[in-house]
Amino acid sequence: MILTPFGLYFQTKMKQDELDCQENLARLENLFYAIFLVSSEQRKLFFNCYNKFRNDKAKKIDFKNIEIKLTKKQWSHVEPQRKSDKAVEFLKVFEDVFTFKYSYEKAYQLLQNLSQYNNILARLAEAYIYMISGNTARTEKLLSEIMNRELMAHAFSSDISTLPIEEQQSHLENIYKKIAKELKDSKILTNLKYYLFYGTSEQFSDSLSDSFHLDKGMVAIRKKYNSVLYGLKFPYVWSVVILKESGQKEYEHYIQNSHVSEKLLAGDFEYLLFLRGMNRLKDYKKDHLLRDMKKLRQSNRVYHRILYFRLLQDQIFYQTYRAHTSEKLGLLVNLKRNFFLKQFKNKKCLEFCLKELIGLGDIKEKFVIEALNIKR
Repeated sequence: MILTPFGLYFQTKMKQDELDCQENLARLENLFYAIFLVSSEQRKLFFNCYNKFRNDKAKKIDFKNIEIKLTKKQWSHVEPQRKSDKAVEFLKVFEDVFTFKYSYEKAYQLLQNLSQYNNILARLAEAYIYMISGNTARTEKLLSEIMNRELMAHAFSSDISTLPIEEQQSHLENIYKKIAKELKDSKILTNLKYYLFYGTSEQFSDSLSDSFHLDKGMVAIRKKYNSVLYGLKFPYVWSVVILKESGQKEYEHYIQNSHVSEKLLAGDFEYLLFLRGMNRLKDYKKDHLLRDMKKLRQSNRVYHRILYFRLLQDQIFYQTYRAHTSEKLGLLVNLKRNFFLKQFKNKKCLEFCLKELIGLGDIKEKFVIEALNIKR
């Protein structure tokens, strides 16, 4: 999966030798992955092979029915998901931010319009408007609020996830440059660069390198994360950076010394991520742990349940939690399968759920059909 600030995406690539016409291309799991091939030329080659080698013995789907669902378009011409109406409407508002001539009335109207959307671009646009209005404190407060949550939480709540990744990168760079031009030498803005770069997948963050000019050396990183105001207060920024550039030992040292899990107990459920790797918990932490894990398990929000699964996948966290709960946990694989099947039936976060179900070995014809409908 590709994680961006605006969503999670399933894209695949195949080596050229995997595109040779061989009978193993007719397997259903290969068909599923082929639907998400980035290259239209690879999709064309794959489906030509599939048509050539499908037979009674191979797992296959009813091409005729699916061709009807696709309005008789050829398989090789399956297009990426179109932008939602909400995303199109948002872009019109977002583009106004770059062209308007400042006035109090216009700034107020733009802020009102942007408040209707739930995504990082909207918050950055608001920060820019406050900045050119002379309210730098409000700008930095908005930037800080973005970084007070795990980036994946933003991705799941984003209402512009249908924007192509290339457009996301371009719009993010443009608004960042606008803010950086006015907000020079801001440590909050530096934090934001690390947050966006390290919190996203390489397929997304690589394009940001030229704009961000990050110092990835541990000497510079340690100086930043040890800052009381700009390091210890931003664990969702620096914990990810430390894990990537140093490792588990320094990560645990940062978490324990900064007491971030204690400071975030009143926040959202993501603070539980910082309890991973801890064998001994204080009594009040245990109380919060048991209460919030129960809420996560009962929640129908996809992000909450994924957070629950991620926590249980950590061996130390799992053992600590199991030692203090009377809840019968059951097999994690079954919990995941049941939840993602339910979300699939309800057509929620389909692309992500399909990927998870395939990973669990649940490869079924209806999943492939639904995947094709996503890519229409």
